[in-house]
Amino acid sequence: MKGDCANAKLGAPVFGAEKLPKGDIEKTPWKLEKWSSANEAKAHVDATGALDLECGSSNKALLVQSVPLQPFKNYLLTLEVKTEGVRITQKGGHTAVHIEIGGSSFPKEITGAEPWQKISLPFTTGEKTANAKLSLGLGGDGSLAAGHVSFRNVQIRQIGYPESDLSPVPGTTAAAVSSR
Repeated sequence: MKGDCANAKLGAPVFGAEKLPKGDIEKTPWKLEKWSSANEAKAHVDATGALDLECGSSNKALLVQSVPLQPFKNYLLTLEVKTEGVRITQKGGHTAVHIEIGGSSFPKEITGAEPWQKISLPFTTGEKTANAKLSLGLGGDGSLAAGHVSFRNVQIRQIGYPESDLSPVPGTTAAAVSSR
């Protein structure tokens, strides 16, 4: 997503407003995907509704869900993340905590033991966005990790702009504005 978000207005959550029930991840819309079924990865929902994922050994383990979004729209993914003993286990690896939606990923690396921190990831959908894949977990493309990560308050909201912000800049044409 490009541009200034200073005047952006967030819409109501289009994803994630409901609290998840405590227990097995299988009782939720989230699915656990693992790179290696031989290496341990466990996921559950804790008493507060947070998603907990633990990899005792080197793996890429993701909690994934398909999210219906509109094409050519700006969105904001927000969530909170907490880590314990998170580390990259693959030589040359670059991803420990994985946060991705529809091809956009969180660029800052999170490792070690970190208290709850809020993460924001703005993104724009493309032409063919019937369902965007939301992935939260450990490890990433070409990178294996281990440790314990928790995610809570996962939400996606559409970003809108006041009509006054959408008017052409003086001295430009409508075609120039639409190509931005």
